[in-house]
Amino acid sequence: MQQEAEKEETEKDAEGAATGEGAQHTAQGATAAPPATEPPTAAAGGAGVAAGEGGAGAGADAFHPPWHPNARPPPPVQHHMPSGALYRQQYIFTDQHPLPGDCYRGQLTMAGMVQMLEVGHMLRRLYVERIPLLPRDLSPRLLYVRSSDSSRTVQSAQCVLEGMYHHTRERPDAPLHAAAITIHTMDRYLEHMYGRSDCPALRQLKAEARKHKQYTAYDESMAPVRERVAHQLGYSKWPGWVVAHNTLECIRGNGLRLSGSLSPEDEASVREAASLEGAIKFANERIVRLSLGRFTRVMMQHMDASLSGASPARFFLYSGHDNTLSPLLGMLGLLKGHPPMASNLILEVWEAQDGRQYVHVMFNGESQTLPGADDPVCPLDVFRERMRRFSLSDEQYRVECAV
Repeated sequence: MQQEAEKEETEKDAEGAATGEGAQHTAQGATAAPPATEPPTAAAGGAGVAAGEGGAGAGADAFHPPWHPNARPPPPVQHHMPSGALYRQQYIFTDQHPLPGDCYRGQLTMAGMVQMLEVGHMLRRLYVERIPLLPRDLSPRLLYVRSSDSSRTVQSAQCVLEGMYHHTRERPDAPLHAAAITIHTMDRYLEHMYGRSDCPALRQLKAEARKHKQYTAYDESMAPVRERVAHQLGYSKWPGWVVAHNTLECIRGNGLRLSGSLSPEDEASVREAASLEGAIKFANERIVRLSLGRFTRVMMQHMDASLSGASPARFFLYSGHDNTLSPLLGMLGLLKGHPPMASNLILEVWEAQDGRQYVHVMFNGESQTLPGADDPVCPLDVFRERMRRFSLSDEQYRVECAV
């Protein structure tokens, strides 16, 4: 989605997943439902969120201690231990200018948490109140939660679930569940929820995409805008349009101000350039397959296990990055621009009275019609065949990655 880096963690950040997530946009309720007469047999819900590199964790959140999902309560109070103490983590900056406040690059800000809570509220309206896919009170066995091993995506998943089931703690008669919700993660060096720089073929394909005639001509014409944006955002080395766009979204979404100013026209140009950068890259089926093929295969296995009854889960939540959503939207032929902050893609599986099953796709609350289809409801076998084109096993991935 923009300039590549050689190390995996660096690439993931450069791909638009490096600063406090959740900036401006929140998901709205679905605008349409498929014409099924039976409740859905399963729903695979995806709320993937990402952000760009920059200083979104500052300013408005400078006086809020970070939320640490791995934090544990202190030991039982002893006579020599303080009670009710608050702790905050202070990030030590070394090779970069410090940001105001106590946020570090890549942290979910309070504004981002609020956005993801709203996504959770929307999902509750859809799948608890409107469609009884899930019970009113939390039942962890009916949920499967997957996140990349990043604090902001884990926190995003937690906020979504909090938005779905915040009332459970508030009701005195709500049942207590001994089992905690498990958030499944994977070591970042094995992760397949985003494209990996250790895949030589993918690295080469992305480099070739950046040389696309349409993109290079546009990029050259944007040199004056690039210079102004780099100056305002303090870039000594240009990170790419996607990172710049994400940074601006984080700044605006957290109510911060630039030290100088960018015109609305410049900000619109950055947004357009980021969209073009992603569109050219993820129009390439090989890039899409190598970026997300293994994850797609697992996601479809989850869907099939739920439909067959092999898994008790009825709702699957995947919390990832913009470089998770962009290739997935590319697979579906639905990538129309860079995904806004707190974007979510929902795949619903419906079963009609005659037993036939369908997939209904929504992106940010709006029903989507897949290319070649006449309406937003796609037969499940057609959907499976489309996704099979992009799915890869680990062995197929290793073979295709070889240059």
